[in-house]
Amino acid sequence: GFSTRFRLNAPGGSIAIHLAVGGSHNVANALAAAAAAGSAGVGLEQIAAGLAAVRAVSGRLQFRRAASGAWLIDDSYNANPSSVRAAIEVLAGLAGRKWLVLGDMAELGEFAEAAHRDVGEFARAHGVQRLYATGALAARAVQSFGPGGEWFADATALTAALTAALGAGAADVRLLIKGSRMNRLERVVEALAATSAPATDGH
Repeated sequence: GFSTRFRLNAPGGSIAIHLAVGGSHNVANALAAAAAAGSAGVGLEQIAAGLAAVRAVSGRLQFRRAASGAWLIDDSYNANPSSVRAAIEVLAGLAGRKWLVLGDMAELGEFAEAAHRDVGEFARAHGVQRLYATGALAARAVQSFGPGGEWFADATALTAALTAALGAGAADVRLLIKGSRMNRLERVVEALAATSAPATDGH
């Protein structure tokens, strides 16, 4: 769940690829990069080495350990309906209890309330057991998510509730943190993280 392995089949042969990031959307990006590099004459070994060097950008599906032992999936940099669904799919593919922290998705206009309701339903359908949300629109996600969903007036209250819920014995929790920049959910990540360092390669 922390990394992805696949086989790249190209006109010049086939090679095993290791990405230090998860998610089918990152595989699609890697395939596009490999196709562009291959058409420019770059060999398969060089393509594999280049893709192996890719690392998660801060706030973009970055895995970190919480002080409680839970794994945080920091995807707090930004959010729109498709990126939230992609991140939830990554969470769904991980072993353990699946929790989601959700902030408002910005700039959705007349579709904002429906989009947030859809995300709540999507999370429930993909095995998320608990939803912690903040923001007026994210309250719609909590409503559609149903039991296990909680809404908080601000990130401080949300962080306090999460800290209490995680407590001891939370090593099997996988906690995805996702929201638009205006939510500043990186503060939740920092408050829960044991250190400021992301997970190292090989997990």
